[in-house]
Amino acid sequence: MGKNNPRLIKCYGDETNKREMDDKMESLEWQKVYQVRSKTVERVFGHIKQNLGLREFLMREVSGVR
Repeated sequence: MGKNNPRLIKCYGDETNKREMDDKMESLEWQKVYQVRSKTVERVFGHIKQNLGLREFLMREVSGVR
């Protein structure tokens, strides 16, 4: 795309939640919270996917997955 033809970004539906999260993640406080999350919660998901070979679940909640 050239200078005379700028790229357009389209919004589909209500994206207020995404915009709120983007604003929240700009603060240093929330960046620290997500650094901790990446060390605790994401490790569990990585173990499930890599070591147990479970790539997707058809149910939500623990009772449905069992």
